[in-house]
Amino acid sequence: MLIPFEIPEPTTLILGICAVGLIVLVFALRNQRLRNHSARRRFHDFEGKEQRMFTFLHELGLAIENDPSPTMLSRIIVDGIEKVIKARGGAIYFFGAEKGFLYPSYISENCPPLIGIPVEVRKKAEHDPRALESHIRLSRVVMDEGILGHCLTVGEPIHVNDVKSHPAFRDAFIRYTDDVAALLAPLRHAGKDLGVLVVARHHQDGGFTLNDFSVFRSAAEQSSFAIGNARIHREAHEKRVMEV
Repeated sequence: MLIPFEIPEPTTLILGICAVGLIVLVFALRNQRLRNHSARRRFHDFEGKEQRMFTFLHELGLAIENDPSPTMLSRIIVDGIEKVIKARGGAIYFFGAEKGFLYPSYISENCPPLIGIPVEVRKKAEHDPRALESHIRLSRVVMDEGILGHCLTVGEPIHVNDVKSHPAFRDAFIRYTDDVAALLAPLRHAGKDLGVLVVARHHQDGGFTLNDFSVFRSAAEQSSFAIGNARIHREAHEKRVMEV
């Protein structure tokens, strides 16, 4: 026996359609609020980053006027850029008197390792954590090794999403085990390579964005100019002293 199909009353049908439409509208409004909130957050982040960049450039200008030492200028640059893009830490490596090697001028306190660590140093650090820090802060780096050397070879700023997976650390005796992302830029002035600037984040902090990389690139260019000018000023002053 066939059960007769009952056609809903017009009023019931209209109420049902209205209910469905209301639900769709509620979800649409909710999604729109979420998009608006995300857009406002990105705008505020960008605005805050821009303000931090202006502060960095202002402090860098004041530092140059006071003729800082290379280490002091390196600290101002690294700590300043670290604040601008909210990195975990950073460092500046300069070429030393001995050709072919980079030496750390300044490494911030919480900076993740940026160079490969020999197996024996890692084993020693298991019992004495100071061994690892001492190795990082005192080690010179061959100019064509590791991510620092890769950056110099490329000759332009680079973004390394996963440092430990970089081809530069395939050597079994020089390992890199930390989950770190890094932004690097060669420091160059008047056609001369001065060193490498780098900032880093642990993966748990979140990766660097395209905007972070763009801001870092601009900050690195200003830093190269500042370091180069400071060197020229210091060399001119030393020459005047010798001539007196």
